[in-house]
Amino acid sequence: KNKTHDKKISSLLKPFPPLSEGETSPSKRVDILVVGCGPAGLALACELAEKSKTMLGSGSDVKIGLVGPDVPFVNTYGVWEDEFQELGLTHCLEKVYKDAVNYFGEDEKGRVQVPRKYAKVDLQKLQDHLLKRCKDAGVFYEEGEVSKIDGEKKVDVVMKTAKNNMANEHINCDLAILASGAASSAFLEYETGAPDAGAQTAYGVEVEIEDYPFDKNSMHFMDFRRHHSGLWPGTALESRTEDWSWGTKKEMPSFLYAMYLGGNKAFFQETCLVSKDAVPFKVLKRRLETRLDSLDVKVKRVLDEEWSYIPVGGPLPKPEQNVLAYGAAANLVHPASGYSVAKSLTLAPTFASEICEIWKSRKGWDREASEEAWRKLWSDEKRRCQAFHVFGMELLALMDVGEINTFFRVFFQLPERLWRGFLGAKLSSLELILFAGFMWLIAPVNLKNRLVLHLMMNDSGKYLINNYVDTLTKGDKAD
Repeated sequence: KNKTHDKKISSLLKPFPPLSEGETSPSKRVDILVVGCGPAGLALACELAEKSKTMLGSGSDVKIGLVGPDVPFVNTYGVWEDEFQELGLTHCLEKVYKDAVNYFGEDEKGRVQVPRKYAKVDLQKLQDHLLKRCKDAGVFYEEGEVSKIDGEKKVDVVMKTAKNNMANEHINCDLAILASGAASSAFLEYETGAPDAGAQTAYGVEVEIEDYPFDKNSMHFMDFRRHHSGLWPGTALESRTEDWSWGTKKEMPSFLYAMYLGGNKAFFQETCLVSKDAVPFKVLKRRLETRLDSLDVKVKRVLDEEWSYIPVGGPLPKPEQNVLAYGAAANLVHPASGYSVAKSLTLAPTFASEICEIWKSRKGWDREASEEAWRKLWSDEKRRCQAFHVFGMELLALMDVGEINTFFRVFFQLPERLWRGFLGAKLSSLELILFAGFMWLIAPVNLKNRLVLHLMMNDSGKYLINNYVDTLTKGDKAD
C-alpha cells in the first residue's frame, strides 16, 4: 500500500519486553512462538498468554513469544457490524453503514439491498487494542523475518533480526505457530487431492472527490454493472442481451466496492471475487479508472493506493507436522468470499484454549501434540464445510458476469439465516446441504444445470463428495 498522507504509526517494539530478556545463552528460548504480527497473530498471541496463566496455573511460567515486522496494519478491512459486536470490538470500527447495496445487473431489477449493517475497521484502534492485550498478558516480542524452521523434534526457528542488521539468530521453542499469511506456506506441508488455490485480487484507492455518487449511509458492496466496459471515456459496449452481458464470456468479472468516508473522502475498489488465474492489478486499475469516469467521479487527490492479493481455497495443511499455523496461513480464509479477519479473531480464544488443554494433558509439547492440535483446528466437520466452500469458489471462478449476477440474485433470496451463515462460515456441514437444497429449489433452470454439471464434472465436486463420504463413514475426528 502506498501512503501519501500522514497517519499515526504504532510501534510494536516499544511496549514489549524482548525475547532475549533474562536469557544468557546465544539461542533465545520461549515455549510457544507465534510468527506474524497481523490481526490473526496478535489475537492468538494474547489469547495464548492469557489462557496459559488461567488454564496451566501461574506457576507454569509458559513464555509466549511473538516475531514479525514492526509495521502498522494497512489493508482496508470491511466487516459485518454484528460480527464485531459479538467480539466486543465495536470501539474498533471507524464507520458503520446502515445496509449493503448490490447491483447484479444493469437496471433496477438487479439492485439488491441487504438489510445488514456493514462497517469499516479502524486499523489503528484494532492494532492498539490487540497490542495492549499482548502487553498486559506478558507477550515477548522480537522484530525480524523468519528464514528457516527445523521442526523435527524441538523447534529451531532461524530469523533475521532488525537490531542485528538482519543477521541470523536462533529461537528455540517447543511450539511454533505460523500466522504470517500466505508467506508461511513455504514452511508447511499440504494435503493432496484438493483443487489448486484460486485468488481474490483487488485494486483500491482512498481519494478526495468533489461528490460521492451513491447513498452515503449505505455500503456500496458488490456492483457488477458494466461501467468499466467503455472503449473510451463516456462510451460503453453495445448491449445485446437482457442483462447487458454481451461480449463477456471470456472476461473475468469484477465489481466495484465503495465506502463513503466522510467529508470529501471515499474509498473505491475494483475486486475480482475469485479466479484461478489472478486478474492483473493493471487491469483492475484500468477498470476502476474507467468506471469512476463513467460515474462522473471527479478525483481531486489520491490519498492511498492499495493492492490486495488473497489466495483462496486450495489444499489444507497436513495434520502430521510439528509446526502449527493460524489465520490465512492455516487456510482460514473463506474460499468463496475472501473474508478472514473476523473469523481469525473469533476462533483465537477457542484455538488457544485447545492448545493449552493439550499442553496440560501431555505436560508439554511434542509432534503428537501438534497433530492433535491440527485436528482440532481442522476437524473432519470443518473439512467437510471447507470442501463445500471450495466447491462454491470453483463454481464462481468459472462463471461469466451474467451467470454471477443470476447466482447472487438467487443467493440473497435465500432465508437470511442461510446466506448470513454461509458468508460467515457458520453453517454446519448438514446445514450447508440444506443451503444447497434451497438454492436448487429457487434457482432458474440454467443455474440448476450449471450446479449439476459442476458437481459431476469439476474436480471440486469430487473433492466435496469424497470429504463428506469419507469422514462420515469413518467417523469424525476432533469434532
